Amino acid sequence: MSLSGVWRVRFAGSTAILKVGPSPYEAHFYGHVASSLRAAGVPIPILELALHEPDRHWLVIEDIPTPLPVARAEDWQPDPRIIAILAQLHAITRAQPPDIQEQPDRGWTDAMTQATLSCLRKSDASSLAPLLTRLQIASQAVFIPWCWISGDPNPRNWGLRVDGSPVLFDWELFGPGSPATDLAIIVPGLGNSTAYHRVAATYLAAWDHREALTWDAANLTHQIALAKVATVVQLLHGHVTGSAHVSADLLGWLSEAFPSWVTTIHDLTTSASTDGRDGGSS
Repeated sequence: MSLSGVWRVRFAGSTAILKVGPSPYEAHFYGHVASSLRAAGVPIPILELALHEPDRHWLVIEDIPTPLPVARAEDWQPDPRIIAILAQLHAITRAQPPDIQEQPDRGWTDAMTQATLSCLRKSDASSLAPLLTRLQIASQAVFIPWCWISGDPNPRNWGLRVDGSPVLFDWELFGPGSPATDLAIIVPGLGNSTAYHRVAATYLAAWDHREALTWDAANLTHQIALAKVATVVQLLHGHVTGSAHVSADLLGWLSEAFPSWVTTIHDLTTSASTDGRDGGSS
């Protein structure tokens, strides 16, 4: 859904991925960060070549030919391999933050709230405006830069090498953030409290690093729910501003599904806060 173009290039005995976009940021990631993360166990494609023009930036990277199989939303279970990779990424960058000067913007602004409401039916927008504002305020903890995150580990951005091991191949949004954002994005579709809890529990079980996490399963489930709403809001804002490609089918589905779904998320997060389970991380 980004503004980049991507092609698979076929040669006589091999293939490669050619990617072109308006920002040099991913090339900086491959040039300055990828090798150290790869050496620490985070699977990232090999960069073959980077070329730069004033308004376009080209990458030739290793082709990861097999898509990651993704179950239907109602049957989906978190993949422990994917969760373990994200935990490793978060732990490494928590201990030693990368040195990249320019970083993607994160957060949920008033403009994003208004853009989201503009994508909904007027009756839905009117009733959801106060609720969405409350979620916007509650979500600010999600954007605390606790570590560095992929920023977009959605199931379509993973592939499998010939040996079956998963690889994450889209790093345009790599930057400081909260683990909850990555964990929210790996849940296909909009998700629900059951899916978020499963992801939280799997992540906590995978965390075997020296620094203890400050979230329990309930806290992290709450954070993931808020982060999921924030990612949808950011996507709709991208559609309104022209910084993201959102198909008409996806936009239509979101306009139908978002109002009832976000109400359940508001109820979930409100209940968590009322019960005193709204933990944070520092």
